[in-house]
Amino acid sequence: MTSKISLLTFAICLLIFSGCKKANEYPVEPLINFKSLTTDKNSNGKDIAGRITFSFTDGDGDIGLADNDTFPPYNPSGQYYYNLVLKYFSKPNGVWIPNTAYHLNGRLPVITPEGTNKAIRGDIEYFIYGLDQLPQCAVNLPVRFELYIYDRALHRSNTITTEEILINTP
Repeated sequence: MTSKISLLTFAICLLIFSGCKKANEYPVEPLINFKSLTTDKNSNGKDIAGRITFSFTDGDGDIGLADNDTFPPYNPSGQYYYNLVLKYFSKPNGVWIPNTAYHLNGRLPVITPEGTNKAIRGDIEYFIYGLDQLPQCAVNLPVRFELYIYDRALHRSNTITTEEILINTP
């Protein structure tokens, strides 16, 4: 009888523990990886927008800002108002040159998961509108972008660089 109870107890414990899913564990600093850079065209075949897709992980899930996150350090004139920083480069004469005259930064919305395990991973698509308005794109030079993100604790991710593309501006 004792062995049947022990066997039954063991089986119940095995069933309980096999149903427990181990929580994902990531560093609290966001980590991003480049996936793709594509363009959207108008009816004339002109590239008018870009789409950068990248994957991310964050151990405490504090990615994104709410619309009302406008007080320091997220105030409009502060360094952390934009939690996605995007830099634009062109390649005249075979050398990559940053162009700081155009603002391409953005604010990612809050994507913190429900529950006790806040670790998060996923893909983000970031749209760049007005590609045809960027000056180097108008002369069909190769361009690329670099980006990084901040989480709400102001941890900065690594920087990723897109592949180079030629913007079609017929």
